[in-house]
Amino acid sequence: MKRYFRSVESFSTPTSNNDPPKQSHLEVDLPDLPSDLGLRPPITDYEPNIQEQVHRAYLLKGPCQPRNHKFPQRDFSGSLRRFTPPWFEEGESWMEYSISQDAIFCLCCYLFKPEIGDQGGGDSFVGQDFKNWKKMDRLKKHEGGINSAHNRASKKCLDLLNQKQHIETIITKQSDEAKRDYRVRLTASINCIKFLLRQGLPFRGHDESELSSNQGNFLELLKFLVEHNEVVRAVALKNAPENLKLTSPDIRKDICNAIAVETTNAIIIELGDGLFSILLDESRDVSMKEQMAVALKYIDKRALVAVAKKHIHISNLFTLISNIFNVVGASCKRCDTFRDKRAERIFEALSNDEILSGRGLNQESTLVRASDTRWGSHHGTLLSLLHMFSTVIDVLDVIVQDGNSEQKSDAFRLLKEMQSFEFAFSLHLMSSILGITNELSQALQRKDQDIVNAMRLVQVCKDRLQLMRDSGWDSLMEEVATFCDANSIDVPSMDGTYICQGRSRRRAQATTNLHHYHFELLNTVVDRQLQELNSRFNEVNTELLLCVACLHPSDSFTSFDKKRLVRLAEFYPKDLSDIELWALPNQLENFIRDVRSSEGVFGFERT
Repeated sequence: MKRYFRSVESFSTPTSNNDPPKQSHLEVDLPDLPSDLGLRPPITDYEPNIQEQVHRAYLLKGPCQPRNHKFPQRDFSGSLRRFTPPWFEEGESWMEYSISQDAIFCLCCYLFKPEIGDQGGGDSFVGQDFKNWKKMDRLKKHEGGINSAHNRASKKCLDLLNQKQHIETIITKQSDEAKRDYRVRLTASINCIKFLLRQGLPFRGHDESELSSNQGNFLELLKFLVEHNEVVRAVALKNAPENLKLTSPDIRKDICNAIAVETTNAIIIELGDGLFSILLDESRDVSMKEQMAVALKYIDKRALVAVAKKHIHISNLFTLISNIFNVVGASCKRCDTFRDKRAERIFEALSNDEILSGRGLNQESTLVRASDTRWGSHHGTLLSLLHMFSTVIDVLDVIVQDGNSEQKSDAFRLLKEMQSFEFAFSLHLMSSILGITNELSQALQRKDQDIVNAMRLVQVCKDRLQLMRDSGWDSLMEEVATFCDANSIDVPSMDGTYICQGRSRRRAQATTNLHHYHFELLNTVVDRQLQELNSRFNEVNTELLLCVACLHPSDSFTSFDKKRLVRLAEFYPKDLSDIELWALPNQLENFIRDVRSSEGVFGFERT
């Protein structure tokens, strides 16, 4: 509601200079609300969204009745009179005494008095004080009859304090069956809306009345679901309460808005402080109205590449690679230069018998850009850069010589970074790691999932990554040293002091090159990969997936495993009793024999 009121104010017509200034609502601190009614602001000065809280706070405190106060005397026609505490008994539930004004007020009317003129004493006891101690019979006049303004305000106070009538209490008191039926109806409506949103289909039809032949996609889809699902049929549409069918356009809009909010929140949480890009496209629909489509692209944090990028050196590696591809492929002229330099390299290698010639060998190729939506593409990017590293260096040299000042600066910086040992080591490290996990990434993205094969690949990746961490340093260093020698890159002594780049050297801790590259880089990156795989595929998850895979019907249920299926049932103790678990092995044995003996009937074929 706060957003609603704010939106109304933001779209209201600006006031002119002659218009009265807008009333600003009061800030409220419920524990410190003024007790003296003479010092209280009108209840309408509080923001509408918090007025009920103010009402409840005052009612819980009760009327202000300072019985031990020394009440002052007043002169009434030559006689001194003052308020006396016994008068509180005549209006114990509503009468309040203001010390600041030496007057009495009505708490109920202050909170709920309607605008009805002078009925019930007008603004007396509310906005105007009452202090005529000579005419205390006015108390009865203020209370009035059963339908008086005071009694109606008093009734509202009692209703507010009566928690049994509060809507939250009513909802809480609903029976479990009613809650379950409501959840089934709501789930059915949500599923239909989600399906239509995915397909990009409209909801409404020409006429949504019960006798209409064109009720629209939503109602037709919901009717289909009701006809084919007994659980939904028992509580939805005709079997639902008239005021709780959850099919009206307003309900559908609310559900769509809730889906949008949840999706937005999920993206924001998933995105965090990562980079993202926005794609916009515009076209006209059939009614010739301009429609704009917005696509948000970002890295899925569940990808193993994103886990590696949490390391600052690996994140810097992929940033540099992206900049290299942007500079080298910035124009058609540079792409032509790249192809020419690549051809020269191949011709030189053929002349020196460094590579073989033949059909299908040494074809023209280009750098492969990574796609954050395809996990395996990063591996291809690194391989292409390793394969054409010298050609990229040649192109950057050309840009340094022939480009403008800004282009020369970019190319010079990239040349310096590329020809450093840090870059070469990180490039080979990530190429090796993504080479280990590439098949797993491909398997997890297939639509036709082979769970058993995927779980095997998970274990293979874990074993190979652990082996790389324990004994892969020497082979990796040998590979990097060979690459550096071929591309004239200096290899630092591993016993020498590591020179920290990008940080204050005064604050950086002194360490050797061996410690940095072996422990701070290789071991840390591999550990994060292992931690991600272990958290995503722990023993319980892996066992559960393997148990589910036993139900795959391919090749006449060759993956059927009775023990694992019994173990799967044990994961759901609330759904199966001990007796049902004891009977399950025989039931499974009967099932598999029946299915395999009826292979021709059910149409199963061996593959």
